[in-house]
Amino acid sequence: MKTIGLIGGMSRESSAEYYRLINLGMKACLGGHRNARSIMATVCFEEIKELQHAQQ
Repeated sequence: MKTIGLIGGMSRESSAEYYRLINLGMKACLGGHRNARSIMATVCFEEIKELQHAQQ
């Protein structure tokens, strides 16, 4: 099985939803207790918000 890379959402709720949906798809396709082999990176929305506020 290959490892997939995910860029998570800008909140923990959206990142969790991405992870949940991907793994529900794996279970639907392959059955059992299968999960996707994955690596997730998330961003800190506060940093993005500060840069936007500073117009950078």
